[in-house]
Amino acid sequence: MDLVIGRLISPFGEAAARAFNRRGILYPPEWSNCPENIATIDIFNLASVNVFLEHARKIADVSAGTNFRHLPTHVYDVWLPSDFEPTTEPEISNGHWPVPLLSSIRLLTELDQMRRLSHLDLGNVPSTYELMRNNPREFYRADIRLDENTVIQWIWYGLQEAAELSLRNSAPVLAAE
Repeated sequence: MDLVIGRLISPFGEAAARAFNRRGILYPPEWSNCPENIATIDIFNLASVNVFLEHARKIADVSAGTNFRHLPTHVYDVWLPSDFEPTTEPEISNGHWPVPLLSSIRLLTELDQMRRLSHLDLGNVPSTYELMRNNPREFYRADIRLDENTVIQWIWYGLQEAAELSLRNSAPVLAAE
């Protein structure tokens, strides 16, 4: 699954703008005019994301009242650099899959909660993460084996970096398998 920071490709950008309009919120023009690919971050695949989500569920169960609503839960997810709560059902669709519309700001808040509640030292840069960011071709050629805890750390770090880039560049994030 890739996290693509930049202008949303069609039909996601148009659908996100319509969803914001339905809420009575302006979809800022800079989100439609930013570069298409500011950065791409690999967080492996849906199976890996499910391992991460299971960890989030476990730590949320331990901490009563914690509810992570801005984590990736679908084949496609969109985060926008704005502060809002998602609706109970995904607001947009790519024609086949439901696509949640989420907040980069609230994603960072939830990731910080996870970091404080988890025993996995979330926030540390996992080994080989920098190789993936700086030289993806070499990363994919390497025979790298990561344990489950490192995969969780990797996904956490990738989501945090994507949300920070989203806010720094006033750009959406699209998670796509």
